[in-house]
Amino acid sequence: MTTYTDAYADNCIIHTLGPVNMLGSGVPIIIEAKLNNKEVGFIINTTLPKSVIYRNYENDRDVHVEHATDSIFGLGGFSNEKKIWAWKLRIGTAEVEKAQFEEADEKDESIGPVPIVGEIGNDILSLYDLDINIPKKIISFYQTEGCGSAPPMWKGKIWAVPTSYRTPPLSGRLVSSVEDNIIQSGYNGNKIKIEMKIGGIKSTGVLDTSSANTSVSDKYKPNQYNVFRSYKYYKNGIVTSGRNKFIADLSIGPLEMLGETIYLDNSYDHENVIGADFLKYMEVWIPAEGGEIYITNIVSK
Repeated sequence: MTTYTDAYADNCIIHTLGPVNMLGSGVPIIIEAKLNNKEVGFIINTTLPKSVIYRNYENDRDVHVEHATDSIFGLGGFSNEKKIWAWKLRIGTAEVEKAQFEEADEKDESIGPVPIVGEIGNDILSLYDLDINIPKKIISFYQTEGCGSAPPMWKGKIWAVPTSYRTPPLSGRLVSSVEDNIIQSGYNGNKIKIEMKIGGIKSTGVLDTSSANTSVSDKYKPNQYNVFRSYKYYKNGIVTSGRNKFIADLSIGPLEMLGETIYLDNSYDHENVIGADFLKYMEVWIPAEGGEIYITNIVSK
């Protein structure tokens, strides 16, 4: 716990989980964590309402995930809903007992010997101001009390980028002190939407830290001569999938990227996606209370 008195109010108190290391390249953003004392990786997903465990790991003997059912009554009778629990989740210096997850299909991501077991969503992320620094492969979680809406205390130039934002959680927090009662909030956060320009044309994108690539919906019609296709292969050379992409100038806030590769995608609710490939050029602060995100330390492409 840290107390600041400079740019913030005199009674400003900041709780921190300490810096949490990113795994891999940082694109997408995957953090190291412990699930029941097993070292694992979780993808940070700013578009996900609730944290998930992948189905492949639900019955893993090391992960120790258990199942419970609740009866849900409706007009057609009742049904059982499966809930997934892990006895202990540790992120940085914070520990959650009986962490609750939903289930989801596994994403095509792997980080060497560390299994990627799920995704951290807004039920946890919305409790914190997030300081994301992909160039240094660190993400820091802060929770403030009595600090108002002051920007982060970075050195140098800071840009404020307006957003259409999630609302704050109703209750719950993770803190670093073992004496505190650590709870998890059940919170459905909204997506973080940011104005952007693609080839000089204004648009809006959803900030998605779990996406490796920036993409636009299939409603966007680039010059067809600029579109080309990339493929994924198995080791034996068999084509497994392909995506269309094109080259265009991309502007988001103060950052202008010339000749950026942008993917065409129709699998994201017809929304443009600002992926972690954009975040790797800067340090970004995402306040829990919303309104604006802050950018600093822009690095050259």
